[in-house]
Amino acid sequence: CVCVCVSLGFSLCLLFLLLIFFSSPSSFFMAAKEPEKLDKPRVVVFTANSNTGLATVKYLASKYAGQVRIRAVVRSKKKSADLFKGLDVEVMEADIMQPSLLPAVFQNDVNAAYFATPNTQNRVELVKKFVDVCVEYGVDFPVLLTSLEADRKVTTVQKQMAEIEDYANLKKGTPVKRQLWDTGKQVLQPIILRSALFYQNFYGSVAGIQQGTLYYPLGEGSIPHVDIEDIGACIGNILMVPEPHAGKTYNLIGEYQAGNQIATSFTRVLANGVKYVDVDDETALEAFKALGFPEWQAISFVETLIYYREGGGQGIASDIKAITGADPKRFHQFVKDRIKPMI
Repeated sequence: CVCVCVSLGFSLCLLFLLLIFFSSPSSFFMAAKEPEKLDKPRVVVFTANSNTGLATVKYLASKYAGQVRIRAVVRSKKKSADLFKGLDVEVMEADIMQPSLLPAVFQNDVNAAYFATPNTQNRVELVKKFVDVCVEYGVDFPVLLTSLEADRKVTTVQKQMAEIEDYANLKKGTPVKRQLWDTGKQVLQPIILRSALFYQNFYGSVAGIQQGTLYYPLGEGSIPHVDIEDIGACIGNILMVPEPHAGKTYNLIGEYQAGNQIATSFTRVLANGVKYVDVDDETALEAFKALGFPEWQAISFVETLIYYREGGGQGIASDIKAITGADPKRFHQFVKDRIKPMI
């Protein structure tokens, strides 16, 4: 009798559970509830206090105000607090090499993120780690900044950037880990931006320009360079709608200029005339070190200038307008906006 009662009780209990499941299967699996869809896309900008990181955050906060949730990641909120005043962004502390801090950075279904390639000797390792983290946390579209003609692997910087690109492309197509209810169709699709040198590098030449002279080791050659704000605009637009850019590589160039053309840009905007004076590589190296460049970085920068001076990186079409819909800023406009107020 006891066995019959137990058996009957078990059967009734099982029937009750089955009725609940078929009438409302989602309520049966409350613990495995599908994550709520966000009303706005959420993007992550790693090293948001860097030059290109900050430019990206400012562009997103201005251009797409109210349309995107921006997560600005820095190593120290206290040191970076003033940078983000007045901007509608979520500032978070994290380090790509500290795994315990990363779950919070990528929570709530982030599918696009930018990692500003740092000016450190271990930058290849850091960017590779970022790519791996994107796979681990379900970021379909990692955006990476490298250098023009990285695949030629002539200069030290190109070799480093080529290693980054090769690693990202090796991981391309890898299924990324997503939420419980994901269909498994998401794969890593890195987006690579090959940048020219920055207009902002000429901040270091202001003292000479005030005296009417631009010293630079360009000989008769020319350099491709670009405004960091245009780079931020490109990254921002890609983060907002990454799908059309999936797996692509772009070149970001503002314009090409020879040394005398750069000096002429300063002359046009500033009241005083500025002449270009070519200097030898050793003098340039010592000047960059005097500006605070670590020796390895000063050597790499001079090496890059030699590469351009001798004809490398010439004649490359810029993709900035294709990404942003606007022409890149010209150097003389940068001088007017940024250098003139400093003099």
